[in-house]
Amino acid sequence: MPLKKALKVIDGLKQAMELGLNIVVIATGGILIEMARGHGLPYVQMSSTGIQPRSALGFSTKAILKVMDLQPGLDELTNLANTIEPLELEANFFNHFIFSLNAQ
Repeated sequence: MPLKKALKVIDGLKQAMELGLNIVVIATGGILIEMARGHGLPYVQMSSTGIQPRSALGFSTKAILKVMDLQPGLDELTNLANTIEPLELEANFFNHFIFSLNAQ
C-alpha cells in the first residue's frame, strides 16, 4: 500500500479509537496488526498473498464472516471455493470475449 494511503488508514484507526468506536482490524500484517495488538483490539490477520486487495474479495469476505462469527457463511464460502474451477471460468470468459470481438 502506498505510504499516503497507509497513513490515512492508520489515522482513521486512531480517530476511531479516540471516538471509542467498536473496532476490528483486518489486515495482512504491519503496523495495523501491531496497533491492534498493542491496544487490545480484536483483529484478523489475513495471509499475505501478494495480490491486490480488490482481487482478494474471497479472503476479505472470509475475514468479515469470521469477525461476525458466521460459521455457516464460512462453510459455504469454503464449499464454493472447492467447486469453482477458475481455469475453466477464465477459458470460457476468454472464448466469449474473442467471439464477441470477431462478431463486430
